[in-house]
Amino acid sequence: MESREGLRAGLADSANPKLLRGHAKVEERERDRFCVRINGEMVTAAQLVLDTGTRSLIPPIEGLADVDFIHSENWLEKTDLPKQLAIIGGGYIGLEMGQFYQRMGSRVTVIEESDQIADREDEDVASSFVPASQLCFSQDVISNRLQ
Repeated sequence: MESREGLRAGLADSANPKLLRGHAKVEERERDRFCVRINGEMVTAAQLVLDTGTRSLIPPIEGLADVDFIHSENWLEKTDLPKQLAIIGGGYIGLEMGQFYQRMGSRVTVIEESDQIADREDEDVASSFVPASQLCFSQDVISNRLQ
């Protein structure tokens, strides 16, 4: 969480970019500007970055709580590169983490419980990840049901 707190502190007194926290909904575009409602207040901006605050869903795997595992909230804070790792979850976050570690030199295996990688996407979109993941990972991408 250090990196997130550092980002918040760095932007605290900045007028541009301005950090606005709260529930946000992109309402419309007006010419070259975004109209975003944040906590009920309308804000317009030429550029927009949404930090959705994604949190890891930690699966109930026996013994997992006893080890220092990597997840979406701490992976950029790690300083040691693992020789190999298994990533549980073939969604965007898991694929991003896997691609990062593979490009840094780790042997990566992605384990996905559904029948397709990026299972929240339409099949044609998700199927485009398979060739891309084989090129980027050049490792095994496994789609199996976890027991």
